[in-house]
Amino acid sequence: MSLAHRVELWTALAREAADLARDYDASFIVDADHAQPSLDVRMSAARGQARGLVAERLPFPAWEDGRTFLFLLSRLVDNDATPAVRRQHVEELVSASIRLVDVLGRCSARPRADLDD
Repeated sequence: MSLAHRVELWTALAREAADLARDYDASFIVDADHAQPSLDVRMSAARGQARGLVAERLPFPAWEDGRTFLFLLSRLVDNDATPAVRRQHVEELVSASIRLVDVLGRCSARPRADLDD
């Protein structure tokens, strides 16, 4: 899977999670036990009823700015956070992913020689 495709997947997932988090309790788990770290996202109804709206396991991004995701995701794992706080963190994740898409888009448009600076 190409870097651009991975960014698109993460951005789409983050946007969907932000939309769903308005009405549903979100659980985000960073799975670092596997050879390829991944994000396990599960959304369940606010009243605790299981509902398979989102259940995705995506590879953790391999680019340097993936640290931004790791930091934001580590905050989302906090089970004591209120839904409002978690929603804010999801929105921050969406913003970070949009910034990554913008930066990567600009980098891919630059001549190769400029990337070595």
